[in-house]
Amino acid sequence: VKLVVTDPLHITDAVAAHRAAAGGIFVRTESASTNSAVIFAQADILNEGLGVTNVSVQFTVTGSDGKNAGETNVQLFAMEADAEVVTNCLLTVSNPKLWHPDHAWLYTLKTEVLRGGKMVDSVSTRFGIRTLAFDDKLGFVINGEPLSIRGANRHQDIPWLGNAVPDDAQYRDLKRL
Repeated sequence: VKLVVTDPLHITDAVAAHRAAAGGIFVRTESASTNSAVIFAQADILNEGLGVTNVSVQFTVTGSDGKNAGETNVQLFAMEADAEVVTNCLLTVSNPKLWHPDHAWLYTLKTEVLRGGKMVDSVSTRFGIRTLAFDDKLGFVINGEPLSIRGANRHQDIPWLGNAVPDDAQYRDLKRL
């Protein structure tokens, strides 16, 4: 069991939002190279109290080494009672360390909600800066370089056996793959 106590002005919970692709924090890489990366950050802010003024959201990106990689402050000005606002921004990270399965460098996006300059809620989200694509000639491409992926998401489908599948049936399925 986890009890979360928040200020009436807070970042929503993605599960509690009860809407598809809504609530909480969303972060993605818009573009990335070894020289620069552009990060899209979005926060869903809810005011369950009285109307408030002078509200802002600050997004800060830090690397695994703890160094600040980029930040921005988005002014929301005022929020009515029981209002919900989605705010977003683009952050630029200079000389990013790109995430790859062989070297999984992670960054942290810290999202802070401020009322009158005082922090009332904060959420940290870990993410990797990388680009993903699929090319008909190169196959799967990560950060502009092809990556060979081996394996299968295999589920047995032999009726009436459930998960008690004998070895010869497993070998037959692997041969088919």
